[in-house]
Amino acid sequence: MSGNIFRDLGLPNADVLLAKSELGLGIRDLISEKGLSVEDAAVIAGMEPAALLGALERPHRSGLSIERFDKIYEALIEVPERKP
Repeated sequence: MSGNIFRDLGLPNADVLLAKSELGLGIRDLISEKGLSVEDAAVIAGMEPAALLGALERPHRSGLSIERFDKIYEALIEVPERKP
């Protein structure tokens, strides 16, 4: 086992796929920690909610680049936490 499931499965661009998956998980965690809805997060990210949701459900299969995932993460990290 290499520590990269995508490499272990023999998929091309395994490092990119793993990075996208890790960033997607980080974004999902941020959305939860900040108390945001997907709709709120999509507005902050400058995306349609369905596009953001699709990218977060299967980040390794999304058409988003690592750079785009990074920009979304950076935008969300700046958002103050919402009170319930």
